[in-house]
Amino acid sequence: MKIIAPVFGGINLEDIESPKCFYILERLRAESPIPVWHDDQQGTAAVTLAGLVNALKIVGKKIEEAKITMVGIGAANVCIVRMLIKAGADPKKIIVVDSKGILNRRRDDIKPNYKEKLELAQITNGENRDGDTAAALKDRMF
Repeated sequence: MKIIAPVFGGINLEDIESPKCFYILERLRAESPIPVWHDDQQGTAAVTLAGLVNALKIVGKKIEEAKITMVGIGAANVCIVRMLIKAGADPKKIIVVDSKGILNRRRDDIKPNYKEKLELAQITNGENRDGDTAAALKDRMF
């Protein structure tokens, strides 16, 4: 990619599994003179944020007030959570669930090479909830 980059205006990465996609994207961005985009991350996050902004307008809420639950924590949802936070969502009001349950600061089963998931376990879930998807969704309606 680095060799062919000068003849392109940008690079779109596709179908790279998580967590490898984070490292590859980060490294290519650092070493490339052109924009690099991973559509599974940034593309999905942009569309999701747009949908949330419109939904919040309809219900008359601000993004800072929203209680958000993310089911799954692959590449797309990691990027979505990051983008929601940059757009003003309160990370403490975001709950993320993976295959083993709700991410929280007490989880010790997250692989060390998955730094993105470890980071989200530290900054989200201000209530420090435990449990499965049903527990994550409890009392999360607008």
